[in-house]
Amino acid sequence: MKTGFLSLLLLLALFALPALSIPTPDTYYDEKMVQQSLADLKSPDDGVRMRAGAFFNSHLIPGAYNALLEAFNNDTSMGVRFNLASAIAQYKDLTAIPAMKKYLIDAVKTGDYFTTNKAYISIATVGGKEAEEIINKGLKSDSLIVKNAAVEAIGRGFMDIPRLITFLTDKEISTRKTVLEIMWHHQPPAETYNYLQPLLAQKNDLEQYIALLSAMAHIDDPRATDALITALHDENSDIRVSAVKYLGMKWGNKSIPEFIEALKDSRIGVRAGAAKALGRDHVDKTAFQPLLLALKDEAGVVSANAAFSLGAYKNKEAITPLAEVLNDPYNMTRNNAVLSLFAIGGADTIDIIGNMTYDELDHTVLATIIDVMKRMKDKELAAKYISIAVTNSHKDQGTLEEKGISAYRQLTGNTLEIK
Repeated sequence: MKTGFLSLLLLLALFALPALSIPTPDTYYDEKMVQQSLADLKSPDDGVRMRAGAFFNSHLIPGAYNALLEAFNNDTSMGVRFNLASAIAQYKDLTAIPAMKKYLIDAVKTGDYFTTNKAYISIATVGGKEAEEIINKGLKSDSLIVKNAAVEAIGRGFMDIPRLITFLTDKEISTRKTVLEIMWHHQPPAETYNYLQPLLAQKNDLEQYIALLSAMAHIDDPRATDALITALHDENSDIRVSAVKYLGMKWGNKSIPEFIEALKDSRIGVRAGAAKALGRDHVDKTAFQPLLLALKDEAGVVSANAAFSLGAYKNKEAITPLAEVLNDPYNMTRNNAVLSLFAIGGADTIDIIGNMTYDELDHTVLATIIDVMKRMKDKELAAKYISIAVTNSHKDQGTLEEKGISAYRQLTGNTLEIK
């Protein structure tokens, strides 16, 4: 229980604070805030001390270093020390290294990556010969948590990108992914692409190549989009599946013709990815007819994705084709068709969707129908279809019956009697 609570505190601290951010000169604070935060470092309340650590993590206060180091040495809360590590590292004072080493030992014992990562990055940010030795030792660890945290310290603490890149050939895929995530999170897009581009020609390691494609999805550079388009035409279908997934994460009209063509791919995963992409950030009228064809795809996941994507086009020509798949054997095709019919036709589709309730038994689809009916303008007719859905369904559905009864009461003000 304590371990879970500690992890929660550390995660909250991680996402609430910028990791090792150097304050800008215009960051506001006054002497009263400084003195209050210094006093709060001695509070018996862990939360108060954590907030004080957060304050100093966000403000590089001249003259506060010794007080922060003393608090860091004496505090027993890993959450408080988590925040103070960043605050102290900003001073780049080598006298902090002994305290940082103690924190690192305790951090490794937690088995928590974020805590261990914080310790290594803080040590690297302070810098110096001893920091190099500590990081180098971590790189040789048998623990992937320790090793990957040390690798991340090279990129985010030492800011040594050429050295970081050497770990892209590491035997551990998690280490290689760590490097790629650091690159696209913390480096300029053009610079990141320039570092990674030579590796795109090396496909002998499929896992690494796919990890590179994932990095391309996050690099805001047109050359990264081109790399994904190239991969979408690769003879290896596993590469094409990944390429369409990551290309779908990048916005741009340039990709639309590629997705339309990918709807004809021999691999189901490629067609499914293309159908999904054409309903997100890649809505274009040229894709409407190809999606209607994809709705008839023999692979359920492709037709389901096409059914969902068609809703984004708001084109009433899709109502009849979507109504035709309401009897599709794949439940998610039926489910997504319901959602898109409502998105396109609204209240006009109440009977098309409602008539499903007489025969539909799938819990997921029935729950979606109930949710849609709650939003219909004709509350009396919607309540009727909800009543049919609940009454005609299996008696052991529990939460579905509760959902239907609640929706019925919301629409009519009455209690639905199940016969």
